[in-house]
Formats: sequence, structure tokens, C-alpha cells
Amino acid sequence: MHELKIRITHNWLDTFILCLMLYYVLFGIWSGVGINQIQSVIICLCIVRSLFYYIKARKLYSQTVLYIVALVVLFCFNYLAHNDNSLFWDNMSYIIGCWAVVVYVTILLKSEEKWLEKFLVCISRVVNVYMCINIIVMFLQLNESYFLIDKSRIPSVVYYPDYIAGFFGINGTHRLTLFCILFICLNMYVYKFKKVKYYKRIPLFVLLISLLLFALSTQNDNNTFFILYPLFALFLYSILYTIDYKRIGKLCLCVLGGIIALAVIVSTNGDLLKAIGNRFGDIIQVYIFRNKNVWDERTELMTYALVHGKGYFLGSGIGSIKIYSDTRISSHWGMNSLMTFTYFMGIVPLFLYAALHTLMLTSSISDHAERTKLTIRIGMIILFMLVVQYCQVLSEINLMILFTLVISVFVLSANKLYTEKNKDV
Repeated sequence: MHELKIRITHNWLDTFILCLMLYYVLFGIWSGVGINQIQSVIICLCIVRSLFYYIKARKLYSQTVLYIVALVVLFCFNYLAHNDNSLFWDNMSYIIGCWAVVVYVTILLKSEEKWLEKFLVCISRVVNVYMCINIIVMFLQLNESYFLIDKSRIPSVVYYPDYIAGFFGINGTHRLTLFCILFICLNMYVYKFKKVKYYKRIPLFVLLISLLLFALSTQNDNNTFFILYPLFALFLYSILYTIDYKRIGKLCLCVLGGIIALAVIVSTNGDLLKAIGNRFGDIIQVYIFRNKNVWDERTELMTYALVHGKGYFLGSGIGSIKIYSDTRISSHWGMNSLMTFTYFMGIVPLFLYAALHTLMLTSSISDHAERTKLTIRIGMIILFMLVVQYCQVLSEINLMILFTLVISVFVLSANKLYTEKNKDV
């Protein structure tokens, strides 16, 4: 622990930047005080710090520079290929902030990997405590209690389940889901490499927290949590552990036990059972049974982006429409990055754009671990596209912060496994 304090003092600026990021995501947005100013400071610090690292060791970041050039070329092509660019720089102000975060975390993983690992292990305790407190707050927010919710910031049209997110604030379920993913990935990393004295208690703790989160997710507008949370956990598990049938058997028993416990909770609670039916009934009708009589807003808006926004081709341009709430389309326009960026650049360039983010963030995985590197890159591109479909991760800096920290755990896991494997040889 003493070594950690020394390194954090040495990297005081990086410590400050990451702590400011976490404060912004975990409390800043909820408090509503100086949100724009804090966001601007984070972006500026990320840019300045990244430039400092680049000037200090240019050869180390040559690959990162190539990715940045590719991003710039992609967006310059989009600008030149379309005539309507009236809103280009308004929309780019959101996008560039996310670029700054991705580049900064990429550079940290390349130059300060050991320090970043120790920092994340250190804050894992804070993450666990915060999760427990936030779950309590979320339970207190049920039944439209408006507990710790600032009513003055709520719009005239109220859909209360969107506000059941604890300290993640109004409409904070997207942040909540990505934080939950960070929570389980970080705990899996700490447990695998025995980074804390109490590591043996982690599986039971994570299981209990997960059951509570699944129960709460039936009460707020957080349907995709049921997909993303287990998918990220299972993917990291496949990276951390080789095929061991005894371990797989134990995992299956834990999952089965969790499902049974959740089923018992749901069956004894009529409100929970009704909520599950309401949440997933329409989704099943639209996506599985293709029922045209059932309306789903996300499907309608995505169809609009593909057809009217020329999303099957090269889109209609980044400057052609507002990134959020363009009333010419819908007040809910921009609820996820998939629809907006499909409209902006087309579905194929969007996939390439998402892939560039993932390739950049995973570039520091050791080249000697080729198979692991390829597996993580393919898996993370798929998972990232699911996140893009879920929320505004490509234009909301708070969501990108959480996602880059999640990918950092995967990168650290791959490099740690390679290092330990070499020690055993």
C-alpha cells in the first residue's frame, strides 16, 4: 500500500484527472453543480496530458497517432461528402470530448500501465462501497418517492422509472449499467490476481449485489442491463480462465443458484412479475415475433436513420441534424449512438468508427499474446456495438469514461496473464 501512495503522488496529475472523471460520473451529474465546467476541464486536461506524453516519447505512441489520423480522415471525408454542414461543429463538440478521453486512456495504458493497475485496484474498494450505498438509495427511490431527486430539474413529461438510478442522477440508467459492468469486471480482476486480502469473499459479494441489481432493473427503464451485464462478465471470465470443467461446473451452479433465487423473489412479488412482463413483452413482440401492430420507438427511429438518413450508404452528414432531440424527427432522437451516427455517416462507416476506438484502446496488449489480443479485439468490437445501440457512448463523455475504464480492465487482464505465464516458464 505504501508503494501505491508513492506512485500516486508521483503521478499526481493523472491521479487528479481520473479522480475528477470519477467524481463527475459518480456525483457531479447528480449534483448538477458546474457540470459543463467540469466536463470542459476534463477534456482540456486529457488533451494537454496526452500531448505531454507524446512529446516525451513519440516512438511509443506512433500507432496511436495513426489511429487519430484515421479518425480525422474519416470525419473530414464526411464533411466534404455532404453539402449540409450547418451543425457540424455543434455536433463535433460532443464527439471530440469522447476522442480526448479515448486517447488519454490509451496513452495511460501504454505508458503508465502498472500505475493504472494499482490505481484501479485501489479504487475497487471505493467502487464496492459506492455500489452498496447506491443500491440502498435506489430502493428508497422506488414507488415514486423522489428520494434524492431534484424535482426542479425534471422535465414536464415524467417517466419515473428513468429516474431510479441513485446517485447517477436523472436519466442515469445508462451510466448505472456501465458502472455495474465496471464493478463486476474490476472485482473479477481483483479476485483472479488476489490483489486484496479479502479476495475470497468477492464471489459471494458480487453474486448478492448482482441479484439486487437484477431485481432493481425490473423497476427502472434498464432492459439492456439483463444482456450487457452478464455478457461482459462472461467474456472477461473466458479471458481470465482457461477451460476447466470443474470451474465451469461451479460457475454454472452459481448462475443456476442466482436464477433460482431471482425466480423465487419474482414469483413472490406480483409487482416485479408485472414489471418484467411490461418491460420485455413489447420487445419480444417486435424483435422476435415481428409483430407490426406493436410499436417500439427505438426501432422506428433506427429505421428512420437507415431510410431517410441514407444510413445504408454514407449517411446524410454530421452537420445535417442535431445530435440530440431534433424536433424535426422526435423529442427522443439521439437516445443511442447507433441511430444518430447511422444517420450521420452510414452503418458501415459507423462500424469502422467503433472498431477504431476498440483497436486504439487495446493496442497496448502485448503483441506476444496474439491470440488473446485478437479475441479481446473481436469480442470488444461486438460488445461495443451493443453499447452503441444501448446509449450515447460516442457523444457523452461520462459514458465514454466508464467504457474506457472497462476496456482497461480487459487490457490489464491480458497483459497480466501473459506476464504470469512467462514467470512460470
